[in-house]
Amino acid sequence: MPVTAQRIRAGATAHRHQIPLPSPEDAMPRKKGIECDVSLLRQLLSYDPETGQLTWKARPATSSALVAWNAAHAGKPAFTARDRHGYLVGAVLNRLYRAHRVCFAIFYGRWPDDVDHEDGKRDQNRIKNLRESGSSGNGRNRGKDRRNTSGHAGVYQTKTGSWVAKIGRRGTPDFRQKTVPTRDEAINLRAQWENDLGYSDRHGRA
Repeated sequence: MPVTAQRIRAGATAHRHQIPLPSPEDAMPRKKGIECDVSLLRQLLSYDPETGQLTWKARPATSSALVAWNAAHAGKPAFTARDRHGYLVGAVLNRLYRAHRVCFAIFYGRWPDDVDHEDGKRDQNRIKNLRESGSSGNGRNRGKDRRNTSGHAGVYQTKTGSWVAKIGRRGTPDFRQKTVPTRDEAINLRAQWENDLGYSDRHGRA
């Protein structure tokens, strides 16, 4: 049976000894959006920045549950499940985290605002492939929408036969949209906007 994010979450709830708590304070309920201390991540996990691999560390064998946990998990790959978006995920203190955020936090000692993958591959968590950005920056590194039929991101034909170049989300400073007579004009306009706004060179690739 494939490992899923749902099973990881369920396992963390049903078998809390699989993720031993360093202290009673760490078991206190956490507000939504509040991430655990990076020092705790470093106690629980090791990160290899060259390969992107997270590994569970051994816990102090102070109980039979911890001894059993070490036998089953210590030294083995962590965060191996995938969510529906293709990100590697795992659970810490009954909360699901995406692996690339955990990798960034362990390496730099702080949680990022947002972080994306330089090559667009969501399971490649080498530190050189992780780039901190705002949410708009993450969008600038996104591949071509599967619904796109023109062959170029942000370029589509209207029912009347004219062509539209579009970039960014409506209501944001990056938003641009213009209707032009030909496909080539729309493609060139879109390329100009990408350059002006600093979009990555993989934006719009299939």
